[in-house]
Amino acid sequence: MAELRKKILELIKSTHVLVYSKSNCPFCDRVKLLFKKMLIDATYVELDKSDNGAAVQNALKEITKMDTVPNVFVNGDHIGGCNKTLESFSNGNLSKMILAGQKRLDPTITDHKYDYDVIVIGGGSGGLSCSKELGALGARVCCLDYVKPSPHGTTWGSRIYRLWYGMVQANLCRIGWHLC
Repeated sequence: MAELRKKILELIKSTHVLVYSKSNCPFCDRVKLLFKKMLIDATYVELDKSDNGAAVQNALKEITKMDTVPNVFVNGDHIGGCNKTLESFSNGNLSKMILAGQKRLDPTITDHKYDYDVIVIGGGSGGLSCSKELGALGARVCCLDYVKPSPHGTTWGSRIYRLWYGMVQANLCRIGWHLC
């Protein structure tokens, strides 16, 4: 057991993002989806497909005091299970930890003094969808759109179109302010 514990600790320390999971666990699937959306190349150890999965899970219980999966580690630090990982993502700590680890692996990564991580040009359905997804991943997004003003004296046509156009404009403003 001591040898297995030593191997687990070495793997935890040497791996940037490590997830101990089971292939049939919905909580593990949520964490895997999160890292996939974040474009993080995590290392997954599937305990139910491993020959010594039960022994590894028992050793992890000794190390982390947690007997459930997923068991998530970033830069050698234990994050926790699904809820703790999602909470850490929501408050921005997970992204900071991952970036700190990437900076150690690649010294060319530097902090920047920009207000936004991404600027999306175009406020149509694609631009807003892209901005919303990037915002959900923790990026600071600015969405730019250009609307050609109507010439003076132009009428809008039907009342339903005016109502629809007003609703779209109100939603664009609401979404735009929310993202920025």
